[in-house]
Amino acid sequence: MGAMKVLHCSLSEYILIFGTPTGTEGHSGRHLADDYFHILFGEQLAAAPGTLLAEVYNPGDMHLMKRGVAKQYKMPSATWALEYARGDIPSMFPFGLFDSILSTVDPITIWQTVYISIQLMMHELAQGKI
Repeated sequence: MGAMKVLHCSLSEYILIFGTPTGTEGHSGRHLADDYFHILFGEQLAAAPGTLLAEVYNPGDMHLMKRGVAKQYKMPSATWALEYARGDIPSMFPFGLFDSILSTVDPITIWQTVYISIQLMMHELAQGKI
């Protein structure tokens, strides 16, 4: 679980601030987009399947998650990052929403996420940006 502030969202890219004041961990997801995770504050640990040592990302570091790659990740305490993803952004929605639908059953967060994202995507489409 974390917090995000979407700064830009189109069908082909997004920019947002993601983080948590308390820490979080889980599965990164396997996406059809490249994800550039720039650590602003705190620390992120990541590990690909089969690896024995964690990758450590500190402020100023960028964690590149190439499309099709999945990792375990952990942000052990207050960590904030600027996240830029480029690729098939709509294909990322199921991963981002399934936990809210199936586990936390949080319709308000689901509605806010979908509404804001579609609103921003439509704005970009109206300007000719895919």
